[in-house]
Amino acid sequence: MTDGSCPHAGGCVDGLSTLRRLKSLEWEGIQHTSEVATLRRCIQQNRTQLSHLALSFAVYTECFDFCYDIFELSDVEIQSPEELIPYAAPSPFPCLSSVSLSKAILPRKLRPEHLSLFSSLSSLKLRDCANQLSFLKSLCNAQKIQLETFEFCYDSNIHRRDEYKEVQPVVDFLLSFKGLRHLHLKLANVSGTKHIKDGIQQHHSTLESLVYHERTLAAIDSEGIFEETRDDTAVWVSDLSIIANSPQTTALALCTTPSILVS
Repeated sequence: MTDGSCPHAGGCVDGLSTLRRLKSLEWEGIQHTSEVATLRRCIQQNRTQLSHLALSFAVYTECFDFCYDIFELSDVEIQSPEELIPYAAPSPFPCLSSVSLSKAILPRKLRPEHLSLFSSLSSLKLRDCANQLSFLKSLCNAQKIQLETFEFCYDSNIHRRDEYKEVQPVVDFLLSFKGLRHLHLKLANVSGTKHIKDGIQQHHSTLESLVYHERTLAAIDSEGIFEETRDDTAVWVSDLSIIANSPQTTALALCTTPSILVS
């Protein structure tokens, strides 16, 4: 964990790139370009055995290309859907099974070699990353997604320049594969959340835990002039038949009032 306020920030972890047997790497507070360069060298040194990667950025950097600057994958953006040819080559990180990202700037369009990397994961967690919805939309083109754990936390008001503002890319992604055991969603200020039920139903037979938290803008004065983001009850929560008959489901967390769940 690094702190940008430290006078040595940006140059205190150079030795990271000399470690050659890492299987797990977690770094919180990344913000300097020199830190990103060190991180990239470290990941490349350990690419053959690295299995768990958790990165949390302190600030958003507009010129930052995640796939290229972290994984050294191609930074050439696709021009049309026709370029998303099924990619049969093995993942450049053969052991990588778990990726957790916070405040990263994700690519809006994934190239085939990017798809091979993310589709082979068993756990993917995205928290307040730029272009999250566009990223998921592109990831739908991946073949044989193997995810068992998926966490997605997103507030469209934080990322006003993102292409999508509705929940449909999340729904489409959940419908593109089966087999999730753990699904955790926190959605704020995105439209069409009633359709998220369809995505949850897709994994009815395997789902062990479901966490759902919805937030939206609400007036805080009688005139409705001032607003703030507050917790909200999802419209589909009153119908829990989507998981009620699933023998695997043992954990449920919902943002709602107890009276709604009593039936």
